[in-house]
Amino acid sequence: MAWRPAPEPADEGLRQAALRDLGWFSPHSDGLNEAAPLGALRALADAARRLCGCPVGWLSLVGAEHACQVGVDGDETAMVRTLPRAEAICAHAVAANAFIEVPDLRLDPRFGEAPALPGSEPWRFCAAMPLRLQGHVVGSLCVASPQPHRLDDAQRQQLAQLAVAAEALLAAQHAREHLDRERRRLADLARASGDWLWELDATLCHRWLSAEFERLTGVPAALLIGQPLADEPCVDPTGDPMLSGVTLRGRLAQQQAIARVVTRLDTPHRGPLYISRSAVPVFGPHGVFDGWRGSARDVTAQVLASRETRERDQRMHTLLAQLPGAAFQLRLQPDGTLPHYLYVNDGLRLLIGGDGADQAPSLRRIVEADRGGFVDAVKASMQTMQPMRIEFRFERADGEQRWLETRATPERQADGCIVFHGFTWDVTERHRAQHALREHEALRLAHEGAERASRAKSEFLSRVSHELRTPLNAIIGFAQLMGLDREQPLEGAQRHRLDGVRQAGQALLTLVDDVLDLSRIEQGALTLRSEALSLTELLRASIEAVQPLATARSVSFQLMVPPGARVQGDAAAMEQVLVNLLSNAIKFNRAGGRVTVTLQQTNDAAATPLLAIRDQGEGLRADQLAQLFQPFHRLGAERRRISGTGLGLVIARGLARAMGGDIDALSEPGRGCCFNLRMVAAAGLAGSRAAADESRADTESTDGPGHRVVLYIEDEPLNVLLMEEVFRTQPGWTLHVAHDGGSGVERATQVQPDLTLIDMNLPDMNGLEVLRRLRAQPTTADLLCVALSADALNEQIAAALAAGFDDYWTKPIDLNRLIEEVRRVIDARRAFDGS
Repeated sequence: MAWRPAPEPADEGLRQAALRDLGWFSPHSDGLNEAAPLGALRALADAARRLCGCPVGWLSLVGAEHACQVGVDGDETAMVRTLPRAEAICAHAVAANAFIEVPDLRLDPRFGEAPALPGSEPWRFCAAMPLRLQGHVVGSLCVASPQPHRLDDAQRQQLAQLAVAAEALLAAQHAREHLDRERRRLADLARASGDWLWELDATLCHRWLSAEFERLTGVPAALLIGQPLADEPCVDPTGDPMLSGVTLRGRLAQQQAIARVVTRLDTPHRGPLYISRSAVPVFGPHGVFDGWRGSARDVTAQVLASRETRERDQRMHTLLAQLPGAAFQLRLQPDGTLPHYLYVNDGLRLLIGGDGADQAPSLRRIVEADRGGFVDAVKASMQTMQPMRIEFRFERADGEQRWLETRATPERQADGCIVFHGFTWDVTERHRAQHALREHEALRLAHEGAERASRAKSEFLSRVSHELRTPLNAIIGFAQLMGLDREQPLEGAQRHRLDGVRQAGQALLTLVDDVLDLSRIEQGALTLRSEALSLTELLRASIEAVQPLATARSVSFQLMVPPGARVQGDAAAMEQVLVNLLSNAIKFNRAGGRVTVTLQQTNDAAATPLLAIRDQGEGLRADQLAQLFQPFHRLGAERRRISGTGLGLVIARGLARAMGGDIDALSEPGRGCCFNLRMVAAAGLAGSRAAADESRADTESTDGPGHRVVLYIEDEPLNVLLMEEVFRTQPGWTLHVAHDGGSGVERATQVQPDLTLIDMNLPDMNGLEVLRRLRAQPTTADLLCVALSADALNEQIAAALAAGFDDYWTKPIDLNRLIEEVRRVIDARRAFDGS
């Protein structure tokens, strides 16, 4: 049979550590060194063999590769030997962690030929009692014989007792070695923990100082032995005395351990030193306090460095406090998780609101729409190690959203973490300014577009108005002229047909005027005066204007308006509103009906005048009322052959609102309609309009002596022909005609007319240029010049008057009015020149 090596136990590592702690093994082999107590070990082995009746006994310690055996052989010769662990029978006891007894090795399958001791026969019998140290089997106490044998119970018990004694020897040695190591360790730690060691007695007097004290302080230790400890002040890490005023003696008086207590020590040669002390109190055998033992370290360099760092930090803190934002250092794990702010300045509190206790801006308070972009920017910067710049919206502690901008530079640390050094500041005002600029730009573009559209619309309306008024001027003018012809008067059907032409032309002119009025209202381009007006005078003039229509339909008026009623507004606009409302009440009234006009005062603080105009017509349904003030909505009036354009009420309401009032309507089917005109109470005396009318009437009725000379600058042959026919009806009036601007200026210089009528659209120049040339010449500078044009837009009229025209008349022209106006302006100029 072959010898089988013992298997390795599960606690092999701990077992080897326990053996090493004995200190008996050489550091480079498993052999015993001189520290091993061979005599004691041999005595235990000798006792074991004698008690067990065996010729051989030994104590073995099983190392990693070898087994060391100390004992006595068969001839009582001392034995110390080292053999391979695989050949040691005691290794089996270690592996089994139990007592083993082999009566006959030859019969045991684990063992073949047993090894023989030098000078002896091979073994037949062996018993091994395990030896434990720190709970691990480190060896065994063995007995052997060359003859088969078996121990009785008493021998086994005695062998076990000897093993206990051997274990006690091992444990004592282990403890001694442990104490030696601890002693050496403490000595090393003491030297490493401080520059010198010290000891005080119970009265805090120096009992002992290590030699390093003098070398470091320049003070001989012998001078301090027996002297009390100086009452050194305790200081903070920057060397400033603690606010509590505590001293080193005060700390030691508490008889509690101290650690790294820094004090200031004044020395005669090295000046002030900052010393860090650690110490433990020492108590005697009966618990009586006996003093202190401790270590001391010179930390002057560290304290001065801390002070310099503090001062530098204070300077930096002062500087950063002036910045309008938060400077920070943010540390992230390599995967971008676990953000931790290493530093954030005080600007954070103003930046995020609150007290700033929740550190710098956290991801959860970034507006969700911007959160993904912020995370992507951080990740991209970490991957490329390039600076990042990101703007995002952040919700402050008070719930307000602000725009922030962060700029940061990444720095990779030795452990793979990334530290961002950056700055965050509030850019909300910049975003607001940019937004305002964008809005302003959008508004500017929209305004420019609206202006272009408005100009295009105005140009279109101006062109349409001009192109329509030009032929209408001839149609209406010649119709009027034919109606006034006394030499060749029309009779019967011809006169009736002529009235139809004139009325159709007048209706078309009304439509053109209404479209222009509506355009001006929509564009807010109305130019209205605000003056005190007599409401009774306005109603009188308006009723006179619509009286022919009322007579034709047998409609009467009932006025319930106090004679002194006054309102504020523009006379022409107010008359246009009243004429529209009255004509509407007539046209939609029943034949023979009545129009009732009533003035009321509202109950509000302004006591707003309310003029109610009620008819006795069919009335309107609710759905018709809802569409009443829509352009071109005539609500079926066209089917009843009621004249109109569908713009009158829209224009009337626009004019009323432009003067600070309004118009609304009430109606029920079968009960007529009531239009309520809200007006502004008069701010001044009434009667100004009446006075003006009387003054104008006086001027118009004045027919001054002498004939009148008029120059008409016009390129349209029909208009020239019409004007010539009008002047032919006025004895003593002379009309001169020029067909373009250049000849008109030349003719005005020659004839010096009483009145110059100038068309605004001439083939060689416009009317404004003609006027400029006339005013530039001394001989024609004071001529009376009136624009006569089909251009009827307010801005065109205003531009002409601003350029210096004395008046502006629009085509088509009412012939009777033309004659009156020519007479009036010439006589007014003559009266002015004569005064």
